[in-house]
Amino acid sequence: MDEIFPAGEPNGDISIERCRELLGDDAVDLCDDEIDRARRCADTVARVVIEMFVDEKRPTIH
Repeated sequence: MDEIFPAGEPNGDISIERCRELLGDDAVDLCDDEIDRARRCADTVARVVIEMFVDEKRPTIH
């Protein structure tokens, strides 16, 4: 699997072109606005998953 952030690139928003590369054939019929919406949606989901993981690792008092 390709790395999302290849070495030497900042870990900020990835470009529309990079999103197209990652999506491959699924991106062929999508316009830039649709790719951007998918990118923002994926970013939101990733942040929620990370937050859930972090919360799971925090000790809780029962």
